[in-house]
Amino acid sequence: MSSSTVRVEFMNVTTGSLFGICDLPAENLPEAFDAPTTLSIQGEDWKVVEAEPQAKDSFRKTGRLRLHLTRVPMPDPAEVMYSLPSVTKQLPVIEQNSTYNPRDLEIHEDDWRQMEFVSLAFANEMEKSLDEIRRVHTECWKRVGWTRMHVRKEIAHPLQGTTLFLDEVKALCPISKRFNGLRFEGATGRVADSFAFTTVGGMTFYGRSDDGILRELCMMSKRFETPMVEVNAIQKILQRHNLVLVNWCRLQTLRWDMPNFPSEFAYCVL
Repeated sequence: MSSSTVRVEFMNVTTGSLFGICDLPAENLPEAFDAPTTLSIQGEDWKVVEAEPQAKDSFRKTGRLRLHLTRVPMPDPAEVMYSLPSVTKQLPVIEQNSTYNPRDLEIHEDDWRQMEFVSLAFANEMEKSLDEIRRVHTECWKRVGWTRMHVRKEIAHPLQGTTLFLDEVKALCPISKRFNGLRFEGATGRVADSFAFTTVGGMTFYGRSDDGILRELCMMSKRFETPMVEVNAIQKILQRHNLVLVNWCRLQTLRWDMPNFPSEFAYCVL
């Protein structure tokens, strides 16, 4: 064993037994074991409880290091928490060769189609999905998250059967920002055939289109109050194309003929 190599002994503090020995390059070891340290040994995580000696200067000189370890317990699958009660199964195609553009709208993959416009032709499928999410809310909420989520697969093409043009939506409200397209956080490319824009009133629309006809129309809103002209525009879209605005995670649905539409809209989108 060379002077640049340290023989490391691994001790299980629970059993008091030696369960492994290996020779490691000194440069691969920390300067000191004075901070919380976790090692991965044969696919398992072990926490360093004590190191003898603690400093690299010491175990480099002696060429020996003894680590007292305790196994880090694997999380119980039943205790895994989800931050959302539902996500969609149908994720869009990513253009792998598209270069990064700072003018892309970037969202988390889990936020795709969380609030979207859906044809009322899918009313039965919509209710089935909402019933599943409602069950997650009532049965699986554990103070800081959900122990289960519903992966929506009931409605693959929410605007199928409608002819809603992207230009029609853009013409409804003044636009304050046009994005180059849509990108998921950490993705290597842009969502194919995507669009995104933000209105003066603070509503952000995004989705995909084929030859100008929308495949999905999704939205986000971060303002407490949306200008009435934009609320009226949403109501017209819903009425004209027989659509419903669905906020899946919040179990909210919005139809154009609902009483007190502006208040219902504010509750649905915020």
